[in-house]
Amino acid sequence: MVHHINCAVYGVEEIWLISYCDHDIFQDDVRHFCETHGPCVMLCTQTINEQYPRQPPHSLTVPWCNACKSIEVDNAFISHDSACTFVTTRTALKQDMAFLLKQACVRSLSCEEETCKEGGTVYFGDCERGHVLSYTFRLPDSLARGFHRLFTVIMLMRDKVHLLNSWPFITTHVRELINYLKMNASNINAAEQSERSQRVHRLATGTPVGSPRSLIQLTGLSGVFGHIHLWFTWILTAGAKVMSEQTNLPVNPPPWLDSETDEGFTLVQMIKVPSTDECCNTTTMNIRELYHKITVEKFKILCHCVLLGLQVVVRGDKEIVSSVLGALSTLLPKNWSRIVPYSANYLKPEECNFLGLCLHAAVPQPNDSVARVDILDDTFHLKWTGSLPEKLPTLLTKLLKAIEDDRLQDQVLQIQISVFVEEWSNTAQTLFWTQEHSSPDKMGHLMQALGVQPCDLLLIKYWMLQVALYSKAPCI
Repeated sequence: MVHHINCAVYGVEEIWLISYCDHDIFQDDVRHFCETHGPCVMLCTQTINEQYPRQPPHSLTVPWCNACKSIEVDNAFISHDSACTFVTTRTALKQDMAFLLKQACVRSLSCEEETCKEGGTVYFGDCERGHVLSYTFRLPDSLARGFHRLFTVIMLMRDKVHLLNSWPFITTHVRELINYLKMNASNINAAEQSERSQRVHRLATGTPVGSPRSLIQLTGLSGVFGHIHLWFTWILTAGAKVMSEQTNLPVNPPPWLDSETDEGFTLVQMIKVPSTDECCNTTTMNIRELYHKITVEKFKILCHCVLLGLQVVVRGDKEIVSSVLGALSTLLPKNWSRIVPYSANYLKPEECNFLGLCLHAAVPQPNDSVARVDILDDTFHLKWTGSLPEKLPTLLTKLLKAIEDDRLQDQVLQIQISVFVEEWSNTAQTLFWTQEHSSPDKMGHLMQALGVQPCDLLLIKYWMLQVALYSKAPCI
């Protein structure tokens, strides 16, 4: 038995209510506190890779009274779009997910609850039981104890960082759904109270009248569960487009990253970014090879200049010049490296921060804003009039320690360097996007909390400037 529901206004191509026959994650769900059965999952929306689910919902013990009632256990709402399929059932399709949802249900409606009257969002969870955002709210019910019923919308994900980064988006749109339910429930409750005040009746008799009621009765919306399904479907779809992440890890992605994951909320799409090797059209030496080709002191100076945004000019044979520039550029986020692999003429620092030249090209006299390296017979001659600080920046210290650690293979080292660079890029973004709204004292406390020391001030100043130049919106 299949029923079609029109939902074009929500941007989903089609939605069906189906009944399962005898054939063979990010989770979004609604739950409530039943006065008879306690915390209970009412509705669960999940994504699947197939066009239709191959299995019925997992058959955990499902309370069944008017208050707990949503859709039949063997029925489901199914929506299709171009990327995946969204399924809403009474319980989760997978046994392990159904168990996690039941645990999250108990916690969100008992100990993990926002204490303010209007409700709000709470995070809880761990790696074993999943990470949860729970938005608890109350709907007026003249027949319930306390004249209200307790509900919560929870979002379950395995990726803690991605879930917390999605918090503002999730909260905003879940609140819209909740306000819609509250408005309709308030209208129904006001009409009932105008006919007969339950407060007066209870004071006279001491007991409520009537049995527990379903969400359909509380809101007066016969299609409320279909409406919730559409809302959850839109949140899952839009969330995948709003929250995206670019990785700088220089490794080949596994095959499964080319399609959606079982988180459901986010679609992982790997878009190849041209590497420094491709830009220079040559084989790039890695940073450890460069470390062994020059002295430690010269290597520290080169890295220090790169991290502080000073121009690095390398003169010599085209192939080795390009490979050296490629190795040094890995110390900065990819879009910050303005590389000219090989030029006939000198270019100013405003035009590029990595410049390759032939050995006989004219260059300015050595100064403290440009570091020049001349490569003669595989020997590196460094000219720079500046001096290293007594204490090196924290990032440079970490990089040197990783490079000198022989236990790290070259490929692992490149990943470790990418992690360090990403960490300090995020620190610079955080400081940049909060400086306009924070006093100097608060900024000092924030820097201390983020691990920025006095030796890092010049570095973090340059990195914040780069964030201002290259970021159109805050990266949360």
